[in-house]
Amino acid sequence: MEKITFDTLLAAINTNPSEYEEKYVRWVSIGYDKKVLAELLYELQYLKEKNEWPERIKFLEGILAQHNPQHLLNLLNGETQTTRFALIEKWARQGAMEILIFEKYYYDDS
Repeated sequence: MEKITFDTLLAAINTNPSEYEEKYVRWVSIGYDKKVLAELLYELQYLKEKNEWPERIKFLEGILAQHNPQHLLNLLNGETQTTRFALIEKWARQGAMEILIFEKYYYDDS
């Protein structure tokens, strides 16, 4: 087995997130976070316009396909009921993570 050195580790740096990170960390919130959904849509639009990276396009379209299109449209249009539930979901997840990590929840409205 080859000895792992500092140079080996440095050469192995990959700033691209894994598929797992993309799917379950970066894009997991598209069903309740309008800003994240818009980022995904703009990235997908850019890739399609440039006609490049077809596997990335397929991946992003797969993430979109996991969600109800009507729900996503309602979220983007600011439909009252969808927005209400989306905000509840977003803040509940935020609070749950803070409680899990820091054992407390802090809300800052600024």
